[in-house]
Amino acid sequence: MSTSAIERRKHSRLELKAYGFKHRCRLHSNGSAQDLYLIDISPGGARVKMAQPGSRVPDMLAAVVFDTMLNAEGMRLNGLESTVRWHSGEEFGLRFELELELASSDLQALLAP
Repeated sequence: MSTSAIERRKHSRLELKAYGFKHRCRLHSNGSAQDLYLIDISPGGARVKMAQPGSRVPDMLAAVVFDTMLNAEGMRLNGLESTVRWHSGEEFGLRFELELELASSDLQALLAP
């Protein structure tokens, strides 16, 4: 990802490297669902990796529905309408159409082992 893309980012991302990419999430596109690993997340988007090697990555600018598979009472964390903004190999970035109502610290608490 280029430096200019990072500079344009509205929210800082919560990097999950410390968690070993263990959190699974799901993407719905064209009537099918695919399992993913969550790499990082912010209120505005997420970076994910295909869970099954060799799986087809969605096309750039594709409209998809993303489930974080997180549970925060009263917060919308699944069924997130999103757009694929970039991809590199089996990783790609999503921009949420509506920002999450959680701060990065709240997301970190939900993902804590």
